[in-house]
Amino acid sequence: MVAIDIAPNFSRWPEVSRQSGIIFCGMDACALGFAADAFPLVLERASLHHIADWSRAIVEMVRVSSDRVFLEEPVDDPRSDAKRRTYDAQDLFLRLQSEVGYPHYRHLDRHALHAAVERQGVILEEHLEKSDTPVTFDEFFESFPMFAARSGRQEYWLEALQALRSRFGGAPLCDDDTLTILAKTRQA
Repeated sequence: MVAIDIAPNFSRWPEVSRQSGIIFCGMDACALGFAADAFPLVLERASLHHIADWSRAIVEMVRVSSDRVFLEEPVDDPRSDAKRRTYDAQDLFLRLQSEVGYPHYRHLDRHALHAAVERQGVILEEHLEKSDTPVTFDEFFESFPMFAARSGRQEYWLEALQALRSRFGGAPLCDDDTLTILAKTRQA
């Protein structure tokens, strides 16, 4: 098993590698340093929305797969008040994360993700798991203060968070929906 990350945690990788046998590589998902058909299975789980050119990452995953690519990504659906509040909450978080240089973007559009995989000429199986499980405001924003402290404008961001809390008036947010795509990259 090989794992990649553009921003690797080199300090923990040797220890985890010894314990698990996983090979860790610091690498850009949009320019994988592996030969075509290098792996029978390529797995991506909730990382595409951390990549600015996520469709290029899909091209690379298909290129290095000799058989299958498995994708699992959170997706948004504004079907309820809780889902729309979550979308607004995510917007605040994304603005802060952008300011501190943390690569995190809006969740992918379900149809855009499907189309990007389909453009690669692969066979698809797709499953959308909808979740309307409530999430508290504090649970959603648990790591927000840590990012705010890194910003140099901690007070501004904490005030913005408090304003959003007041606007929501204690109403819950919601878990993400999850889109799973299994792509068979080669015809039998």
